[in-house]
Amino acid sequence: MRALYVIGATVLALEIGRRVLGLLGQQPADDELKTGLGLAEMGMDSLVGVEVRRWWKLSFGFEASLLEMLGMGTPQALRRDAADGLHMALGRE
Repeated sequence: MRALYVIGATVLALEIGRRVLGLLGQQPADDELKTGLGLAEMGMDSLVGVEVRRWWKLSFGFEASLLEMLGMGTPQALRRDAADGLHMALGRE
């Protein structure tokens, strides 16, 4: 079960990073994507943040504030928030 969690967390971090960079017109390969890089370092600003928030709500079914996203800093940190929200949405604690 732990291995499945690690794989799922990695996929979430990659998808979040891929989405941010995609909105910036970049399409890096998965092995080039650095999920530990800060969102601001990736180029995310408030305009891109609005689009990421919209995608987040559609993809995960709950909202996250722009300040919360920027405060967490990296796709790796955001993946935990996404996973926690998905667990709550599925009725698991």
